[in-house]
Amino acid sequence: MNPLVSFSSTGVLFSAFIAILSLRLSKAPGWAHLRYLAWVALACVGVSAARTGEYLLAASPLVVVALRCELASLGAGILAWLAYSRAHLGLRASRAERAYAACLGAASVATLIPGFAFGSEVARRTLPPGLSFVDPVLTPFAEALYAAWAAGAAFLLVRYARAWRRGAPAARSHLLGALLGVGPCIWDATVTMTGAQLPYVTDPGLFLSLAIVPLALAESFRADVVTRRNDRTDLETLVTQRTSALTIRRHDLARSEQLASLGRLAAGVSHEVNSPVAAALANVDWLLDGSSDGEPPEEILAAVDEATRAVDRVRRIVRQLAHLTGAPTTPARTQRVELAPALAQAVRLAEAMRGRAVEIRAEACTPGLAASGDEGVIVQIAVNLLANAVDAIDEARTDGRVTIRASREGDRTAVTVEDNGSGMSAETLARVFEPFFTTKAVGRGTGLGLAVSRGLAATLGGSLRVDSRLGEGTRVTIDLAVASEPSGDAIAPPSGPRVPSRRRRVLLVDDERAVRAALQRLLSRYHHVETAGGVDEALTALAREPYDLVLCDVVMPDGGGERVYRAVAARDPEQARRIVFVTGGAPDEATRRFLAAQPQPVLDKPVDLATLEAVARTIAG
Repeated sequence: MNPLVSFSSTGVLFSAFIAILSLRLSKAPGWAHLRYLAWVALACVGVSAARTGEYLLAASPLVVVALRCELASLGAGILAWLAYSRAHLGLRASRAERAYAACLGAASVATLIPGFAFGSEVARRTLPPGLSFVDPVLTPFAEALYAAWAAGAAFLLVRYARAWRRGAPAARSHLLGALLGVGPCIWDATVTMTGAQLPYVTDPGLFLSLAIVPLALAESFRADVVTRRNDRTDLETLVTQRTSALTIRRHDLARSEQLASLGRLAAGVSHEVNSPVAAALANVDWLLDGSSDGEPPEEILAAVDEATRAVDRVRRIVRQLAHLTGAPTTPARTQRVELAPALAQAVRLAEAMRGRAVEIRAEACTPGLAASGDEGVIVQIAVNLLANAVDAIDEARTDGRVTIRASREGDRTAVTVEDNGSGMSAETLARVFEPFFTTKAVGRGTGLGLAVSRGLAATLGGSLRVDSRLGEGTRVTIDLAVASEPSGDAIAPPSGPRVPSRRRRVLLVDDERAVRAALQRLLSRYHHVETAGGVDEALTALAREPYDLVLCDVVMPDGGGERVYRAVAARDPEQARRIVFVTGGAPDEATRRFLAAQPQPVLDKPVDLATLEAVARTIAG
């Protein structure tokens, strides 16, 4: 067998492999240009197949058909190379290049017409070492076509040379591949046109040309990886910058929302506090400016009572505000709370408050189910939620129903208050915990109920959530820890009469003169009261003699109530057990931690005499 047959048939297989590889790779993002390379490889398949036919049909008149197919395939290969170079380098075809491609394509097709490019006769020659070749007789059209090929090949080589100089990816490898493919074709065209006794080298040339393709693809892949890595770095930098800008913007927005919420809170506090303060001041002014002279005692007592009630309302609002953040002035006591009796008490209180026909029902809960917390706080939360649920039901309805139930969920208890009222829209639900936000009519509520309830739940280590849909009612759930089994040594909360059972020696410690004077004036009716205006003065008095009761403010300069307690506890533990803290608020987390950790009672300002007497009876007898 002619060794050239083996070589050309191998070229068919190799070219087909490159075509399939290029088509598969062209599916990858950013590699679509490789489909034009597949066209180049398919043209090489045509050339190698035609060459194989020439070698096999060298003694047959059909060899001219193989020659015509080879010529057409070479023209298609030039066009495919030009198209691939444009796609690879990101170029657009000029008008001249489009005209050239159209003419070359038509001419390549025309070569398939018998007698158009070759005559019917061929010359056969053998070159050492026994290689046989077939030389066709060219027509002027074929010679012109060869010249057109040469022009296209030269243009292709110049294009890649310029791209190499510009630093285009894999331009050098493509230039080498084009040179190895085009050079042998020009060589063979020259041999055919001149009749030189030289071998044809198109087959090895195409083979070597396509052998460069994997190298070119590797360089393209490397360049693509570098580009993508750079793009990723740029993108990460951009994301970092945008994230930083977004974070700043989010902080600004959050601050704006906080300021807006603070403004609404201030407006709500002003609205709720100014009215009772105005009532209290009006009554006090009436008592002080002599307008009450000659008035019956009942009228004077009524004015005092109204002023007292107004101030008490302000006190309750301030306490509610402290609970909004889950940081009340007086820490809640953690104890075992049986939920069945606590919820029953809450229902009784809510029924006494409701004022209209809405059924409030407590469903039976698991016997012995208990939560860890403060019974008074749990009852207060339940009453708040029951009152809200009653108000959510239209007064015109006769089927209004509110249900409260308790259940266990793992190591947590869930107290649920559910109503069949009007429910809430998504917009209302989003603002439901906002202080002073209310959908009730003016005078029907302050808008603190849910906000305070959530704060109270937080003091017990729990949470509160609201589920509601407009027209379908509302369900509010209090989540609390399950209490451990009772130990049998629980201490009942202190209670006692308003009037003290005996006179006691009391030390009153407060850095505010007006508060100190007012409390001394109030307590001196029932006790022997001495005062201290600061920490050092208090420690001096306590070192001098013991007291039955020490009422100590928490927030004062020089260490405040914490310093007083620790100093006395280190020196005289028995005297330390007679300290009762009085505070108008715990302003920071350190103070709240101290009040929660120390064992002594904590009372809110203004001090209620009945509560004070109950605490005094417990710790001082």
